[in-house]
This record gives sequence, structure tokens and C-alpha cells, in this order.
Amino acid sequence: MTGVDQFYCDKSGEERLENIFEARLFEVIRRNDNSPDLFAKVVVIDGDVTLDGLGITPENTEILKSTVSIVLHVAANVRFNAGLKSLVKTNTEGTNNVLKWSKQLQHLKAFVYVSTAFSNSHFEDTDERIYPPTVDPHVVMQLCSKFPADLVDSLTEKLLDKHKNCYTFSKHLAESLVHEGRFEYPVCIVRPAIVGPAHREPFPGWVDNFTGMCGYVNGMSRGVVRCMYTNRQGGVDVVPVDHVVNLILTAAMEISSKNKKLQNDVIVYNCSNTEHPFAYKEFLPALAEAYEKTPFNDVFWYPSVVALRNKIAFSVLNFLLHYLPALIADTIATLSGKKPRMLKIYDKVKSLTDSVRGIQRTDFRFSTENTKALYKGLGKLDQECFSFRIEDVNVKDYFRNSYYGLKFYAAKEQQKDLPRAKKNYRRLRMLYMAAWVFLSVFVILLLLAMTSN
Repeated sequence: MTGVDQFYCDKSGEERLENIFEARLFEVIRRNDNSPDLFAKVVVIDGDVTLDGLGITPENTEILKSTVSIVLHVAANVRFNAGLKSLVKTNTEGTNNVLKWSKQLQHLKAFVYVSTAFSNSHFEDTDERIYPPTVDPHVVMQLCSKFPADLVDSLTEKLLDKHKNCYTFSKHLAESLVHEGRFEYPVCIVRPAIVGPAHREPFPGWVDNFTGMCGYVNGMSRGVVRCMYTNRQGGVDVVPVDHVVNLILTAAMEISSKNKKLQNDVIVYNCSNTEHPFAYKEFLPALAEAYEKTPFNDVFWYPSVVALRNKIAFSVLNFLLHYLPALIADTIATLSGKKPRMLKIYDKVKSLTDSVRGIQRTDFRFSTENTKALYKGLGKLDQECFSFRIEDVNVKDYFRNSYYGLKFYAAKEQQKDLPRAKKNYRRLRMLYMAAWVFLSVFVILLLLAMTSN
């Protein structure tokens, strides 16, 4: 369940659809087409992938059996720290349920499963193919369904072995289930790396949540995240969400138009910028520029981030820049009669960081030959309309736009509040500089005192 899903979870399908279509996401379409039946072709069917038969009523099932020709399976639990039992229930068993349900569709031409580039995180090099499961997925599904979460948790480390976290493991198992069903209907898998805000569509920087990479950028922008661990490449494998969507649609078109049935293997498309990862030295200055021009309304401390490759240095700075200031801030809040909150924030950050640390510290390399060939096979018009060529992304512009998207689209902040936000930003910058001057003088005096003795 994503942040967006959590926002809508107490609403009906029709209410969710109405809210989605009213969002900024569809602003361009609404502006270019004012017809009252603009979204009439979109029909809501309530369901749940964790249920046998997907929780779809018999009446709706009969309608779908004779009308659906393409299935895009994108539903997933993306909370990396949710625990193996919960993640397997949605991501592995849920995929199995969708695969079984899809067999009854009379006109099915394409089944596209959206996985993750890190589904085989036990390898540093990943080709565009299905890897044998490290554990039988059916056994894991049985284990997670029959035993309580605490018992499953006690077995998790053994089951994962060299996998980096429970999320990537659950997607790895799901891929093997997709591979099992490859003779039933045309199937392919799209594996995006870290999904970030939009590159171009519906407009640069569009984003509506703070999950994944967006959560880190949000924390950095507010002065909460002050240091981060990086791999030897000194970069991050981010792909814009509109690139991922365009690749999914193109992949569905490709396998449906060529009717690729009875394949010996599933066609896999890795969506990654692994050949030219977005380097911290390129995008951190772009973010710093965006901080200064349009700071967030609520900033805890002057935004300044250090990217480190050394584990010991990261651990030391993590304590000095995160937990020590949080402890001081919460102590002051308690003494002044306010509710302390900074340590709780950092506990949440630590929980998320721990769950993705193995991925952060690994230099993954993903083959993208199938993806490149798919793009090259498109006509010029389709390449323009359904672009997913990562080389077209300017790193600095992309992260600058991503920051603006987080501020104005995800956080829904207003331009009218900008003067107050800038004033607060300047105040925090002065405090930040004063703190460094104080620390420098303190260290110099301490060294002088030590040498004089």
C-alpha cells in the first residue's frame, strides 16, 4: 500500500476515482478537453489482490471475462519494513491470485507484471531474465499463511539468505510464479529501479507522495536527513515515473501485437540508469539551489547533506548530526512543556534506512538491452509520445524539478507562503553558520589547551 492508497483507503472505489481525476495529475487533460464524458471509459471494479478471486463479485467477473484483453499487475506493498508475512501476502500471494484469475479471461493478449530491478538483490549483476527462486515460493506462501508473524520473523534471516530485504525477496518469489504461468498467455515483466517524480508528463516534477526516494529528498529538504550512505559509484539509480509508465504501456503493446505465446522464457525489461547513475555531486547542488529559492514552509534545520562511503564515518556522523541534535531538541521541548517528537522521527528514518541499507551499499548493474531494443523499435512519433530513454534526462534539472514537485504537488504548499518560508530559511542559515563558528572556536581552544599542557 502506497502513501496515496493509505489516503484513500477509507473511500469507495468511485470516490477514489473522483478524487484522482480531480488531482493536478489530470490538469493538462482537463484543460485540453472539457467534454463531460472525458473519463467515462474508466470503470471502477472493487477488489483485493490478497483474496482468492481477487474479491471481485461474480457479476463483475463475468463482465471482465469477456472484455479484458490486457492485465497490468502493479499492485504491491512497498513498505520495505512491513515484515515478511505482510509482504508475501500482498506481493507474492497477491501475484499468484492475479495470475490464476487472469486465466479465465477469454481475450487476454498481454499480462505485464511490474516487479523491481532489485528483485534479485542477492546478485550485483542482473540480466533481463528470470532467475531460479532461492526458495520455493509456494512453500513460503504456505509458511506465511499458516504461522504467526513473530514465528515468520524468526525465520526471515534464514529465508532471505543473501537477499537485501523482505520486499525484494517477495518480488523475487513473485517473478518465479509469473515464470510458471508463461505458457498460459503472453507475459512480460517490467523491473523499474527507484521510481522518482516525473520527467515530462503530466509536467516536470509531478509527484503526489513521499515514499521511497521522495521521502529522502523531503527529509533532506527539511533539514531532518543530514548525512547518507552511498555506494562506491557515488550515485543513485532513479527512473522517472512517466518513463516507467511509458515502458509498461509499450511492453504491453509489444507482446500483445506480436502474440508471443509459448515462449521458453518470460520477456523482461529492466528500467534503470545503471550505466549512468545520477551522481550525488551533480544533484545535491541542484537541490541546494532549490532549497534557497523555494524552501519548505516547515524546516527543522538548515538543509545540508553529507554523502559518505565509509561505514564508520557514516555511523559517527549519523549519531552527531541526527540523534544528538534530536536528543537536545526533545529535551528542550520537554522542559518547555511541549511534546517531544524528533527522536520518534529519527526512529522512523532509521527503520526505513535499515531496510534499504543493503541496497544503498551495493553497486548494482542491470542489463537493459531488451529495454533499449524496445525503444529503438518504436517509430519516431511513438518515441516522442512514450519516451523512456533515460539518456534524455538532465540530472540537475530533474532533481530541481523534483524538489518543486514535492513542495507544490505532494506537500501542496502555496506560493503566498513563500516570503515567510524564505525568512525562516535565512534565520536557520545564520544559526547554522553560528553553530559552525562556535564549534570551530571550541575545537581550536581545546587543541591550544592540550598543546600548552
